[in-house]
Amino acid sequence: MPNKYFDERQIELLLSNMDGVIKDKRKEAKMALDSVLIEMANFTKIHGAWNDITGNLRNSIGITDDISKIDIRKSSKEKLPSTNFGGSGWFGSILRGILYAGMEYAFFVEMKEGKWVLSGTLTEYKNKALKLFADRMKQLWFYIIILQ
Repeated sequence: MPNKYFDERQIELLLSNMDGVIKDKRKEAKMALDSVLIEMANFTKIHGAWNDITGNLRNSIGITDDISKIDIRKSSKEKLPSTNFGGSGWFGSILRGILYAGMEYAFFVEMKEGKWVLSGTLTEYKNKALKLFADRMKQLWFYIIILQ
């Protein structure tokens, strides 16, 4: 039964472009996720509840998609395995982002009464991170349409 919306040639063209479309969407999703994580990192740097005498802890707040890049076990020769998995196909790799504090003593600051390094940010963004991500995806989509 013929498709009433597309002819066979159009369907073949759509399917042949699918890998590129998926790659573009992954790139857009990564940009949206990174922008949310950057906002969270900035929130942590501004509102983090600790006395930062040297500035080292505040400056160590960052984002990545690969935990092996932030392994703070300086003395260990055994590095953490990479979490930046490659993949192919539609669902070959998972989009991920990590908000981190790169100073080893951040854990001990978190344990102190009334202090937080990342936990306060996670509490603040618990209900709004996904909405921000969705909003950023919409903004990117609109921006891309305007540019084309």
